[in-house]
Amino acid sequence: MRTFRYQHTVTGDQIDGFNHVNNAAYLVIFERARWAILDDLGTQWADIAATGVGPLVLAAEVNFVREVLLGETVTVETTFEPTSPRRFNVQHRMVGPDGGLRALGTIRGAFFNFVQRKIVEPPEAVVSAMGFGGALPAAPVVQGLGGAFLQARDVAGLARWYSQHLGFRFAEHGRAHYVELPGADVVPSLRVATTTFAIIPGAASGQKINFRVSDLDGVVSRLAAAGHPAEPGPDDYGRFATVQDPEGNRVELWEPPRVA
Repeated sequence: MRTFRYQHTVTGDQIDGFNHVNNAAYLVIFERARWAILDDLGTQWADIAATGVGPLVLAAEVNFVREVLLGETVTVETTFEPTSPRRFNVQHRMVGPDGGLRALGTIRGAFFNFVQRKIVEPPEAVVSAMGFGGALPAAPVVQGLGGAFLQARDVAGLARWYSQHLGFRFAEHGRAHYVELPGADVVPSLRVATTTFAIIPGAASGQKINFRVSDLDGVVSRLAAAGHPAEPGPDDYGRFATVQDPEGNRVELWEPPRVA
């Protein structure tokens, strides 16, 4: 995956009352970095527009790490990642002259037919012009994890345990208790949080569910005080601990790795 680099010197119209870059100006700088990619590739916008299909921004998010000041020259490192035949992500990484991280930007986009007014699969000319370099991935059969479900003899009692010790607020539907967990938080590594399903080595017995937490020590301490000691896990990717709920299910708690 190719990384494009764009240098930008902060100007006075991008500064806020605290003498550092205004939050909205980050999106402007990231957009300039995307336009600069066309120059790097020797592509004319007219060539893309002539196909009737071009990139469309669906969502944009900026994570601020360290302030950027007036007159400072930053470098924006940009990569494209196709996620389906019709959609892609753009990752922007802004670094200062010292190489230190200043901000991260994530753009979710799609290929849009400006005549038909709908999202489409792009012609090869657009794929090449944007520097993807290769075919777009096939549409995934599974697009995400719909949920993790635990069977219980005492549904209400088990729901109370999870509410008391892990802070869940359940809704009820018939005999079931459920909670929906949107991926709205940002993990300490400054990536947007996601829900993961994986096949991993280990004994194929019992049920296990993994929850992401921001303060593993605090959660483990509260569980131990309530008579539910947790077993520490590996620290190869973040920190882990495992505890059993009242029905014998293994609950794995994961604190993601923090940015250096």
